[in-house]
Amino acid sequence: MKQLVEQCLVWNISDLTRAGMFRAPFGTACSCVWKDATDREILTVNFSLGGSPVAPYLQVNYRQSNSESSAVSYTIELALAACHFGGAKHLLRCPGKGGGATCGRRAVKLYLVQARWVCRACGGLTYLARQKHDSRVDALARSPVDLLATLRSPDPRKQLLAVRAFAFSQRRVLKPREKHAVEG
Repeated sequence: MKQLVEQCLVWNISDLTRAGMFRAPFGTACSCVWKDATDREILTVNFSLGGSPVAPYLQVNYRQSNSESSAVSYTIELALAACHFGGAKHLLRCPGKGGGATCGRRAVKLYLVQARWVCRACGGLTYLARQKHDSRVDALARSPVDLLATLRSPDPRKQLLAVRAFAFSQRRVLKPREKHAVEG
């Protein structure tokens, strides 16, 4: 089973932009700190903006506080993407899993997976909602004939699936009526 995005530390480029990282001079030392629910420090990442305005990058250094491993240091390239109404925004370029294999995918967020900041694809991450979704329920909800046949099946697992599909269909049909009743 894939690891969940919700279980990982996330580094969001929007937070760096909001904090003024890209208005600071190149080489300015910065840090980001992640804490748990008890306000205990989990991770501190020290970084600085390097390169040039055309080809910027982040020089990243960190050591996980719960590990005995040595410090990790590498470069995360930044990409500039044109905005629809002018200007440009910064995006992180995924450095890949390491070992010479670079990804280069542009991302707003990178996730800490196995002591490395990577994109969702390189980390093999998925969302909780995606794991909970059952496409078989959707298929049965779209086909009343298949739904009825599955309800009549001698297999109790298929019957249970059909009941879930029926309940899903019913919620979908009744939801607009409830909304209309509230508005009226």
